[in-house]
Amino acid sequence: MVTELFQPPRSIPVGFFPSSLIVADFNGDGILDLAAIVAGPQSGIKVLIGRGDGSFDAVPLLAPLIVHLSLAVADFNADGIPDLASTVRNGVEVFLGNGDGTFGDPIVRDLSTPIRLRRQTSMATVFRISR
Repeated sequence: MVTELFQPPRSIPVGFFPSSLIVADFNGDGILDLAAIVAGPQSGIKVLIGRGDGSFDAVPLLAPLIVHLSLAVADFNADGIPDLASTVRNGVEVFLGNGDGTFGDPIVRDLSTPIRLRRQTSMATVFRISR
């Protein structure tokens, strides 16, 4: 006897060419939410708030008409609320979470200026942002 462990997959429309899918609880309700980069005429970062039944509600597009390359989630300002960071052509944009599934305006870090590294040194950039 075979038991089905999963429900059939659901298609969730988010926009053209979604990439960099992130899973976190953006609104603090204990239910996982999604964020993804979308391209095309409605490019930006799409955040979807989970309902807990496998369906999602969309919030307004973050950073519309900006070409994002990758997406990450972390608590960059140590307030206990997930934030988003996205790489763009010449830098990084950080969106501080408000705790209700929405995010503040981007904090932009321009990385187009060359950084000189010493030999045999690896480098990682970590941002701590205070409100």
